[in-house]
Amino acid sequence: MREPKTPADAAFDELARFGAAHFADQAKAAELAEIERTVDVLRSRSIESALSRGSLTDRGAVVANHVEMWLEADQSAVRARGWWPQVAKVAEGEQLQRPPELRDKEWPQFMTSVMSHAIRKVWTRRKIVHAVNPEMLSTLEHSLSEAMPGSLFAKQPYTDPLVVFPEPLPVHTLDGAPGKLVGFNVVGCRTEGGRLALCSTHDPLRAELWLNFFVERRDNLGLLDMQQTRVRIPVGQAMFTVDDAVEQSLQGFLMGVPIPSDASQVQETLRGMIRTALSVLVYLCTTEPDVAKVPIRHRAPKKNKRGKKEKQPKPLQLYHLGYVLGPALGVARRRYEQVRHPGPGEGRRQPPHQRRAHMRLFWVGPGRQEPEMKFIAPYEVSLDLLGGEAAKLRVHAVAPNKRQRGGRKRR
Repeated sequence: MREPKTPADAAFDELARFGAAHFADQAKAAELAEIERTVDVLRSRSIESALSRGSLTDRGAVVANHVEMWLEADQSAVRARGWWPQVAKVAEGEQLQRPPELRDKEWPQFMTSVMSHAIRKVWTRRKIVHAVNPEMLSTLEHSLSEAMPGSLFAKQPYTDPLVVFPEPLPVHTLDGAPGKLVGFNVVGCRTEGGRLALCSTHDPLRAELWLNFFVERRDNLGLLDMQQTRVRIPVGQAMFTVDDAVEQSLQGFLMGVPIPSDASQVQETLRGMIRTALSVLVYLCTTEPDVAKVPIRHRAPKKNKRGKKEKQPKPLQLYHLGYVLGPALGVARRRYEQVRHPGPGEGRRQPPHQRRAHMRLFWVGPGRQEPEMKFIAPYEVSLDLLGGEAAKLRVHAVAPNKRQRGGRKRR
């Protein structure tokens, strides 16, 4: 039988607990200080400086690694705050739970950090990256003009991808500040008990798609920061438009933060980013997208002090999107401008019938119930202007005067 503790024993135990807490706090402070130093290094290196040393072919991997460095630094902070167990649970499809000790002012940051890293954790299972050619993106952004069937996205050939822009796009953040859109993650979500839970894009129970955008900007002190914005794409609907996605995102706003007072600015920002993202995703769902896997050179693993090789992270699976067709379309546009305005003594070619490239929806299969999206050539009469390797890609031309479903004539 244990003897009762004396007051001296109780005081010693309390001192021991205080000392343990003190040293734990010191260790946590040291860890946070190291994280701050890492973030300071990142803040001194913008995406422009990271891209300045690479060719367009290499920039997809550079942008993906740049995003990864930001998330790695933030992951250390999430672990230091004790939030990582929630990240693991949410990534496996569990509901986000608010810790009882969490203060109200910490909730927005907690929700943003946990959801962002849960999405990243889903992506790291395959690490698929799509780098979009700038000229191809310029064409795709003007090709999305009609309502889309949600079932079309079941044809998405790649699971949980990260889409990056080798030439980041100038955008405005939700609060109106200028920034650079460097890319976005794509994951799915399903409904459980009236609440949304994270899942893969190819989960049979997927009800929506979530897009997590990465925008590099400078904060009020002029320091670089990576802002993340999550939106909802209602692919569970029979038909939806870009505006439907904007409205659904505003209603549920997954960031967990108040919408700025200028709602019109927020809507315009979301509309632009969603339109850009959907133009890429819909193109990936077309019958024959211009996609090519790119080999990536990996450094040899280093050895630690014990002489053992360090564990290497899972390599990226990098795919170039539009790197053949995109430049060819740019050349075709420039050639068309020349033949449209010929010089003295030069003949004039017949101008192309279509003003620009676009994607067109067809209904196929038994009862015409299955959606099929095709990428239509920008200038059908002048397809020979593409030349080179791009001429081998099948670009679907639409014959005139044939009727589509519903009696509407094809243009």
